[in-house]
Amino acid sequence: MKQVCRGIVFLILIAVFSIGLNQMTLNRKSEGCIQLSDFYQLPEHRVDVLCVGSSHVYYGINTCLLYETYGIASYLLASPGQPMWISYYLLEEAFKTQSPQLVVFDIGTLFRKEEDFGAYSWETLISMKPSLSKWNAIQAVNEYEQCLDTVGAFLSFPYYHNRYVTLTSQDYQEEERVRYNGYKPEFTTIAQKELEKWEDEISREVWTEEGASQVETETVKCLAQGPEETAVLPDAITERTEHYLRKFIQLCQDREVKLLLVNSPFANQADEKREAGRYIRAIADEYEVPLLEGNYLVDEMQIDFADDLLDASHLNYYGSVKYTNYLAQWMRENCSLADRRGDEAYSGWEQESALFWENYGEQLTD
Repeated sequence: MKQVCRGIVFLILIAVFSIGLNQMTLNRKSEGCIQLSDFYQLPEHRVDVLCVGSSHVYYGINTCLLYETYGIASYLLASPGQPMWISYYLLEEAFKTQSPQLVVFDIGTLFRKEEDFGAYSWETLISMKPSLSKWNAIQAVNEYEQCLDTVGAFLSFPYYHNRYVTLTSQDYQEEERVRYNGYKPEFTTIAQKELEKWEDEISREVWTEEGASQVETETVKCLAQGPEETAVLPDAITERTEHYLRKFIQLCQDREVKLLLVNSPFANQADEKREAGRYIRAIADEYEVPLLEGNYLVDEMQIDFADDLLDASHLNYYGSVKYTNYLAQWMRENCSLADRRGDEAYSGWEQESALFWENYGEQLTD
């Protein structure tokens, strides 16, 4: 019995040691892992709106605006190219310490095939605390024969052993803040040449006052067209993506947490993305989950691609303001979210907003 107890104590000490070393060597510039690391620093049961997904989330949903204008305490648990199975286990992890009233999930990367994800599957796991959720997430990654070292990935530190020997004092110096409860503001606008790649010309027949028929050509952004009445393709998303999407939806419903699926506006929507969107909408309808397709709501959001895109895939700061205002109005109409402004328990959100204006206020008022 004593040997068993000693063994358990030894394993606990190894886990604690590994977590400490991981925090010491954590690359705080990494978009793949820093959002979850920061999430662990939040006070428990404070997040009212939890947003999960890819870079579409951390560029597009403005947490500072949500708090400052609407009093909504939100956090973005997002990472680049986040696969659906990672999203699911991040949500499972988040529910251990937070009780959001609304979960917002961006479907923007669900069209991707298995081989497209690569390292996106494991980078986010680096800063996840050792737990059954992390163990299961690693197994989910390995389903596609990515063959992570299960023990090494679980303890995280072995992935940073090279950083350990190259750390300098600069790694611990305070850097300029670039994330605000997960939100990352960017002020660059898309190059016109890049935008033109995603514009389509459509032709339509019109009638003149004299009763003659003629063809007019109009240039439109392919994103701004409404849903097409076409058949839903059965392989629009992968089997594993669909499996974890359904688990994600079911987890929210089992916990009686309202879920909103979104797709933020972006310019590089190829046919495969449209097909995936139609397929996901069919799944959402099956579960009676709302889905806001930003690409079909650009007029309502007053999105101008030339001004409001960072690049072909992401909104810039100006686009995030319009998109977030639209989402906030939806939340007002469909959720009963408390106004947390002035509540001392939510001072962290007020401090984040104040820091944002300290860093960018002069730039925005010029």
